[in-house]
Amino acid sequence: MSDIIKQIKLVSYNCQGIKTSLPTIQDICDRHDICLLQEHWLMDNELHILHNIHHDFSAIGVDTSKGILSGRLYGG
Repeated sequence: MSDIIKQIKLVSYNCQGIKTSLPTIQDICDRHDICLLQEHWLMDNELHILHNIHHDFSAIGVDTSKGILSGRLYGG
């Protein structure tokens, strides 16, 4: 019996707004096993968009409704 080694391809991508980056993100998902997205700029009521990006991926979004959204805007 031979050992099978599978490499897991992981990518971290700064969307700078997911709505304008969808084609790029879909292409990235085609080529990777795990995709970590930052700065998607979705509000809590828009997190469902993450689930429809790619048919082979599941999504988890951070719900900020339990606290105050703070920090720097774009570029920070």
